[in-house]
Amino acid sequence: MVLAGSGAKLSVLDELRDWLAGEHGGFARAVEYLHREDMLFHDAGEREREVSEAAMRAAGRAVVERDFLSCHTFDVRDSLGEIEAPTFALTGEYDRLTPPQYHEYVAEHVQDGAWTTVPDAAHLSMLEAPEAFDDAVTEFLDENAR
Repeated sequence: MVLAGSGAKLSVLDELRDWLAGEHGGFARAVEYLHREDMLFHDAGEREREVSEAAMRAAGRAVVERDFLSCHTFDVRDSLGEIEAPTFALTGEYDRLTPPQYHEYVAEHVQDGAWTTVPDAAHLSMLEAPEAFDDAVTEFLDENAR
């Protein structure tokens, strides 16, 4: 099992939940916040940021809010020990949405876990550093081929 940009508990900042609910600057403030350095991207180019912001706006406030509320209520810490499949947790080294310690926690609490960070990337490491991301996943899969 490969978990990218995830964790066993995914708390979401109170202010971000408020903005997504339409308070204190609303959805535009949330989109702006998520596109700050080391949130979704570590060092995205203008084009990547524009595409990401447009995709978020196209999905709409309600969908994005539901996504983050689902994350906020997500908590499987008590169930991790039941996972028998080899599990690999990875994220960008600069990810502030699901920091590396979330991935380390998962790896330490499943039966057969490993974790790593993707250099020079944040939450969307699979987009920001696809070769490094793919190499890490390939190495894990090769080591666990049955």
